[in-house]
Amino acid sequence: MAVATTMRYRTFGRLGWQVSEIGLGTWGMGSMWGPSDDVEAIRAIHRALELGVNFIDTAMVYGEGHVETLVGQALAGRSGARPGVRVCT
Repeated sequence: MAVATTMRYRTFGRLGWQVSEIGLGTWGMGSMWGPSDDVEAIRAIHRALELGVNFIDTAMVYGEGHVETLVGQALAGRSGARPGVRVCT
């Protein structure tokens, strides 16, 4: 499925980072409100990166740290994905 998209970026505070206007919130990947699927979560992270998202929001309380592990696994499994990706927690 081809998706024509142009991600827009903004400057993040005084740090000067260029972050995507659309960030990926990972709260729902933590099984707090029902079952979640780790494979699907990693696939969603990869897809967001493919579409130009470079700002990922996570927190230790999302699945008691499990989501942070998933984000790390997703980034580690993609060559070249780590530079420029900002993970805020």
